[in-house]
Amino acid sequence: MDWVSFTKALKTVVFSHLAVYNHLHKNVKNVRVGISENIVVYRPKTGFNVVDNVLCKNVDMLMNQLLLKTFTTAELNIKFYFPTYIQLNEKLDNVCLDFVGLNHYNECLVGFAPMTEDKIVIDMKHGEWPTTVMVWSWVYDSLYVACKVVYEKYKLPIYITENGLCQDGVN
Repeated sequence: MDWVSFTKALKTVVFSHLAVYNHLHKNVKNVRVGISENIVVYRPKTGFNVVDNVLCKNVDMLMNQLLLKTFTTAELNIKFYFPTYIQLNEKLDNVCLDFVGLNHYNECLVGFAPMTEDKIVIDMKHGEWPTTVMVWSWVYDSLYVACKVVYEKYKLPIYITENGLCQDGVN
């Protein structure tokens, strides 16, 4: 992954959202501005493995929480040491999120894979759980878990904007 391009793109997204948020709140009466975020529930592949737990938290922060945390705290602060060192510390003028649009389809297991190039494996299949056509496991409580985690962290209204699964012969 090109981390330099990632950080540039991330800053562009954050400051563009802030500018639009501020413009809308200044010019439109009773407007509410949010983002639609795809929230994947990440769980460690091996619950007792410390490395899997740390990787799981880092993947969750990078993939799920980074924009939500930035927009609700007015600070873009990230620091990762694995798989590469990355650090950003940027201040925003104000918080810029009134609600969360939550997209949720699946849960993934995160584990350390020292013999692979990226050193991380993200598995969408959970052992013997039933799967969708896309080979994502059906994890029955994951929509509940996704909503609960987002609400407990950010205390904002949640609108479920996408959810579902892909099955042959089901409309």
